[in-house]
Order: sequence, then C-alpha cells, then structure tokens
Amino acid sequence: MSDAQTQVYYSGNLLSSAFGNFTNLVTNGTGNYCTTAQEDNATLEAMLRAAVQGLVDFSRMIVMRTASDFDRPYPGESAYYNLLYSEQGAFEPAVQNIYLAGREVVGGILDNWNTTFAAGVNATNYIGDIFGTLGGTPDFGPYAYNNNPVKRDVGSSFGMAKRSRRSAKGKRNVPVV
Repeated sequence: MSDAQTQVYYSGNLLSSAFGNFTNLVTNGTGNYCTTAQEDNATLEAMLRAAVQGLVDFSRMIVMRTASDFDRPYPGESAYYNLLYSEQGAFEPAVQNIYLAGREVVGGILDNWNTTFAAGVNATNYIGDIFGTLGGTPDFGPYAYNNNPVKRDVGSSFGMAKRSRRSAKGKRNVPVV
C-alpha cells in the first residue's frame, strides 16, 4: 500500500484519482494508493538525511499511522463540503487504535530487546528511499525500471545541492534562485 504525500490537506475525487495514478507510476504498478499522508513522509525524509550523516540507523525506523477521515466525498457530496464540514467521526477511534497498536509494538521491543532487537534485525527487503540514497537497489519506482541510474545527492548539503536549469537560450548550468 502507498500513501499520497503532499504538504496540502485535500479532498476530492480528482486529486485522489491523480494520486492513485501517480502511485501506480512510481511503484511500477506494485503500489496501491490507500490514504493521504503529510507528516510520515517528512519524518522519514529527515531520518533518511540523518542516516546519510551516520546519525541514525534507518533500518530501525517504524512508521505507524492510522486513518481518520476520507479523502473523497460520498456520492452526491461535494469535495468542498467533505473537506470543510463533513463530520466523519473517526479521529477519536484513530487515536485509540494507534495507542493500542503502539503499546503492543513498544512492549514487544522492550520485552525482547536483549534477545532480538539489541543487535538489530536483518531486513529481508530493501531499506531506503526510491533513489537508493542509502545504497542497495530499490525494487520499486522508476529507478528500478530499465536500470535507470538516476540518483540524488543528500550528502553534506542535505539534498540542497546547487541546482541548475536550462536558460531560455538553451545554455546549461544557469543557477536556480
């Protein structure tokens, strides 16, 4: 499953369908759009950058989340009403569910720290982002398709490497300000 990542809370069939199509594209058809998300992706990006600097072990990340509302209105309801006025009533159960699930996860880690988790658990899947920033080869996304070698730099500049674009006259390396 995949979530749509954006910095803007949204509602409606058009954007939700577009994010479903985008999810299909970047996962080479292996992901299914299931929910919106903002904070999860920002947190993981910050942890990825910390991992590049050797500050955290990215393979120990756990993302737990719940869903508390609908990104699409029910048939006959407008996206506007769904976004601003619809009382969906799922926030409280979502908070209760994350507490109940989180308590079990933390309890399991604490109870088994010395026997299982202290030395780390070897992952059997790819660990990292779509660009292979931490090494390895992602088994999803456009960079896993046709051995596309595109990578990004999140080294000492934390991904803020000087970017350039083509000028109106076609010259390269014009700084983007």
